[in-house]
Amino acid sequence: MPDVSLTRSPLGGFTVEWKGKFIGWIHESNDRWNAYIRGTTECDQGVYLGRHHKDEAIRRILTEAGWPDQLKRYLAERPR
Repeated sequence: MPDVSLTRSPLGGFTVEWKGKFIGWIHESNDRWNAYIRGTTECDQGVYLGRHHKDEAIRRILTEAGWPDQLKRYLAERPR
């Protein structure tokens, strides 16, 4: 989906951005990805959303951020 991008983080893992806005991050742990949604303030460390397969981790971040319509499009368009 063109509006969602993953960018390699200098700390490892990936930032998840929506239209250039940072909304969360993921990092790999064995065969699963830890998902976090960003906090509402600069000092807020964010909220842990659990360990999932990569696509599910991204879906959890998008859903928590409130973009279900775009999420449906992302899941329909992503390469298999």
